[in-house]
Amino acid sequence: MTPVVQCPRKRPAPHPVRPESWTEGEHRLLGTKPDSLVAKLVGRDLSAVRQRRLSRNIPRVTETGGVKNLWTPEEDRLLGTKSDKEIAGMVRRTTGAVERRRRRRKIALKNQARRPWTREEEKLLGTRSDKQVAQLLKRHINTVGTRRRQLNIPHFIGRNREWTVAEERLLGTMPDKELAHRLGRTLYSIRSKRILLRLPRHQWWTTTEENLLGRFPDEEVSRRPGRTVLAARLKRQRLGIPSARPR
Repeated sequence: MTPVVQCPRKRPAPHPVRPESWTEGEHRLLGTKPDSLVAKLVGRDLSAVRQRRLSRNIPRVTETGGVKNLWTPEEDRLLGTKSDKEIAGMVRRTTGAVERRRRRRKIALKNQARRPWTREEEKLLGTRSDKQVAQLLKRHINTVGTRRRQLNIPHFIGRNREWTVAEERLLGTMPDKELAHRLGRTLYSIRSKRILLRLPRHQWWTTTEENLLGRFPDEEVSRRPGRTVLAARLKRQRLGIPSARPR
């Protein structure tokens, strides 16, 4: 029996060790293709290619072929001076890119809504809706509403019909929402007119107060704080209680 002769296996040739120094041809490839493709072409590690490109301030190329522009010092100085959306339109970048850059550099966003109020701005309060004033002044709608209430300026009513004397007498005699439904006006219109006339808002009747209706004249019941003769009369009529006979 002929003995079987085993041939020695050929060991694979070791990968050539790349020199630490980069050639001029390798440098020319940086930024022309994605880092992963350049790493395969030059036979280097991906992290080495990326670090080399960043050290030479070369923008990277995305997988779709687009170039990611590096931030310039002029663009960095704009961060935080306006909203991220406004800066994005100025530097032709996305809002997300501007926000990430600003947060990475720990730049606080200046709150334009907290700037001091001028007399010209305060004159606009109440002349139109808070939303419209906020858009004109580039402030938050909550900031506009807060400032208007601090100055005791009623909400913008709009160009609705004129108020009659009978309608004004009903203010505060019932909840603003109920009165708005009864008069066919908006809730803001009722509330603003009541505040403008410095009338207190409607107070719910207690059981003790309701027991007084019909037992005493409406004028006497209305002497309690926050009540009017009209409010007492309307409440009594709503409950179906006859008026008190004069003593």
